[in-house]
This record gives sequence, structure tokens and C-alpha cells, in this order.
Amino acid sequence: MTRAARVSAVNPICYRAMSVVAPSRYAVVETKDLVETHHLLDHERNAEVVVAPVRGGMVTRFRVGDDDILFLDHATLRDHSQNVRGGIPVLFPIAGRLTNDRFSLDGESVSLGQHGFARNLPWRITYTDGTQAAAITLSVEHSESTLAVWPFRFRLTFRYELRDGALTIQQKYENLDERPMPIHPGLHPYFRVEDWRKREARVNTPATRVFDNRTGTQAALNAPIDLGSGEVDLQLLDHGGTSIRLDRPDALAVELTYDDPATVIAVWTLPSRGFVCIEPWVRQADALNRGDAVVVPVDGAHQAMLKISPGI
Repeated sequence: MTRAARVSAVNPICYRAMSVVAPSRYAVVETKDLVETHHLLDHERNAEVVVAPVRGGMVTRFRVGDDDILFLDHATLRDHSQNVRGGIPVLFPIAGRLTNDRFSLDGESVSLGQHGFARNLPWRITYTDGTQAAAITLSVEHSESTLAVWPFRFRLTFRYELRDGALTIQQKYENLDERPMPIHPGLHPYFRVEDWRKREARVNTPATRVFDNRTGTQAALNAPIDLGSGEVDLQLLDHGGTSIRLDRPDALAVELTYDDPATVIAVWTLPSRGFVCIEPWVRQADALNRGDAVVVPVDGAHQAMLKISPGI
């Protein structure tokens, strides 16, 4: 009998344990839930991201340790007749609202609601990976129903990646049409801030001018933004740079990093609700009517990146 056989015979459990391979740091776990179908896991940082493809391809939750980074209204997530309030909705082909919810295209007036329609479409999963990060790629394309409200053929591809406790969202907006496609998309992260602590929260910005969506006018920014005074609905017009930080009382601060200095940051909260939204928009709202939207050429694509780093 060999030595290995003798050890196995004496203590088989101990011997088998010696050959067990340690689990990898990252994992992508598919669940039986029909809405929140996939969890991205970073075991070393005890971090988790949850994705809901059928609800506009969005992230619904982001947790680091015991800290839920994102706010989520669970009832709106499960009620498909409502827009989800919480998580990180995808705003396409526009972020914000158009004047009278309309824009002109080739001499015709076209109706398009606030924040577009991508957040209401079911997306499909095209790829998952749990090696160097926990990542999932989702995609959605035009259909007869989208062409009825947005007369362009398109494809959106989003890669959500959890690495080192931070969430990165790589975005690709492809024009599959036969004419240039104007867009001004964005993302709509809802960060969890208890309502009674909002006055202590801080949006760190050097901006001096804002567009107030409640009044429809530009105004000087009196810093710091008072997030506890009722509804706040602002677009920071001269924030500049490629990052912004939200300090949350008794919770991890979050830094948003993006790749386009022209990005407009929207700040929104409602009274009696436990969230503060810090929203990176490609352009200021109503860009389709002003004529300064991003124009995606035929067979071309616009790409963008957002990284959310808690604890910075």
C-alpha cells in the first residue's frame, strides 16, 4: 500500500480536502428569478451587483459589504407597467425631457417621452465572464415598436463589470440606419441616502451655473446643494472634468468617473424618498431641439464609460 493510500484509508475526508481548489475571486451567478437573473460577485471585496435584463438591461443593486450603494423601490421593479424607480436605468435615445416632448426630424414633428424608451425594453444576455472580473454583456436592438417612436435602426451593447469592488459600465450605441442618428443618452443612478440625512450629504462640484428643471431657467449655484430642502432637479452646466463625488452620511462615499468632459451631470431627489440621483448625461436635456446632440454616423458608434467606485 502506498503512503497516499494509507493516508486515505486512515482519514479519507482529510485526504480529499487536500486536493480541493480554492474558489475564484469573481463569479457570475444565474438565478431562477425571472427579473433579477444574474448576480456579479467579488468575493474578496464582499461586493455584489445584480442585473435585470428584462427591465431595460439595468443594474438593480450594488452592494459593498453591508452598504447598499443603490436605492431600489422593489414594487416598481416588479410592476412592469411602471418605470423602475431605483438602480441604474438606461436613458436612450435621450436623457431628460424634450420641449413639449417633441423634436423635428426631416421637417416632421416626432413625439418622444422623457428619458426615451430603452429602460422599458427587454435586453438579451450575450456574454458572461468570471475570470479577471465578474462581467456580463447585454444588448438590445431596434424593433417595429421602437421604429414607431424612434425612426432609426440601432443596437445598444452594455458591459457591466465588477472588479476590485467598483462597477464599470461600458456603453456602445451603434447606428444601423442609413442616415446619421442624433442622440443624447445617459445613465440614471439612484444612490441610497436616508431622507432624514440628506442635508448632510454633499455633491462635490465646482459648478457655478445650473439649469433648474423645475423652473425651466438657468441660475447661479449656491453651493453646497441643499438636498434636504424638498425636490432638487438640477443640471450642472459647468461642472467640467471627468469625475464627481457624492458624500453620503454614515455610508461609503461614491465617486463617478466618466470619459467625456462634456458630460452634463443631473442631480435629482424628492422629499420623503431615500435617494439622491447623480446622472451623467452625454448632453444637456433637449439637445435634439438645440442641435448639439451627439451625431452617430452611418455604420458608426458612440461609446461611453461610467465607473462607480465606493469608498473613495
